[in-house]
Amino acid sequence: MFRERLPALVKRYPYVLETAVMAATTKTPRTTARNRSRTESVTIRRIFTAFTDSPVGRIYLASTDTSLVRVELPGDNAAIRMNVWLAMRFAQAKVSRGITPVLRHATEQLAEYFAGKRAAFDLPLMMVGTDFQVDVWKAVEKVPFGSHLSYSEISQNVGRPKAVRATGRAQGANPLPIVIPCHRVVGADGTLTGYAGGLELKSWLLGHEERFLPLLSERTAGWRLAKGLAEYPELNSKN
Repeated sequence: MFRERLPALVKRYPYVLETAVMAATTKTPRTTARNRSRTESVTIRRIFTAFTDSPVGRIYLASTDTSLVRVELPGDNAAIRMNVWLAMRFAQAKVSRGITPVLRHATEQLAEYFAGKRAAFDLPLMMVGTDFQVDVWKAVEKVPFGSHLSYSEISQNVGRPKAVRATGRAQGANPLPIVIPCHRVVGADGTLTGYAGGLELKSWLLGHEERFLPLLSERTAGWRLAKGLAEYPELNSKN
């Protein structure tokens, strides 16, 4: 099993050790999913993985039978990075390749997003993180396609206005990038700051959304954009 191979992987890929240590020293995570109680204890027995090719490279995905749990951005050893993350957070689960309905829908919706035909994702998500991290991710999930907010504004929206640095760390730990669009969170002066996939990818995603926003139909984007502007009044002055 993968967990038995972890020591060898750490020796071959030193960054794996950093990932493992970060996961091991993180406070006990909360597992939440849409339509599931925030405090419900969940034991995951099976995890399924797949990948999809995109204009920015190969994206790896993982899900349970019912929820998407991980999106791994393109990059060196992306599949290994995802497997390490899964092993540290779902220690009792058997991980195997396979297509679930969730993974099929995720690949379809990612293809639509990259084709400029989708402004927001409609997928069952399982967010594995601390209470604060999950609150941040849920706030980021509401930032509309083609818009952006600062880390400070996200901190204010989760009721922790002084926790800007913690908000940034929560962004870095986002297990579902693109689907939870942390690339739409920027510095207070609008500059691009840290992103798990690199600043080049962050810039590409923002440019992609800016380019396609005017072309999206009212049916696919308009109501979501209006909803986002209503939830975040500060965006009205930015768009």
